[in-house]
Amino acid sequence: PEDMHERAVQRARLGRARAFLRTVARAALDMELHARLPHQPNRRSLREAERRVLENVTGVRPHEAECWSCIFDHIFDGDQYAANEYAYVLGRAIAWDAYAAFVDAVVEDEFGGPREADGAPSSAVAALGRRFRATILGKDSSQPFSEVYRAFRGRDMSTQTLLSQMGSSAAAPP
Repeated sequence: PEDMHERAVQRARLGRARAFLRTVARAALDMELHARLPHQPNRRSLREAERRVLENVTGVRPHEAECWSCIFDHIFDGDQYAANEYAYVLGRAIAWDAYAAFVDAVVEDEFGGPREADGAPSSAVAALGRRFRATILGKDSSQPFSEVYRAFRGRDMSTQTLLSQMGSSAAAPP
């Protein structure tokens, strides 16, 4: 049973990693179409750019009939959404990093964080939740998000938790 559980966990990580890689590939293609491809691309240059980007990012040559640009209807919505696919990648990285802060707070509460006068653990989770509400969910949208996130987390965003959820050995601390 333990072996079966480990295999199931590995398969789930592989599935998450493949789905995330697909998101990264879409973001790279979106950037390529908006930043590097000529403004009046012909059909051939579009297909060549798509195949090059997808193969470089995923490591797999796309099938001849595959056409990701055909499903990118939102990239033609003008400047409102141009080259914004990367926001999905960034959003996931930020979400996993914030999640890690709450996991750390739970561990601190349970295993050796500061104690109240009566011996009960002080709530690191509650304090972190208040900081999250005041910073990330706060009303001041005039600050750049990187500054707001730094105020919440006490540091810049890290991709380590995201990578560990994908099963990457690159996520191991140095």
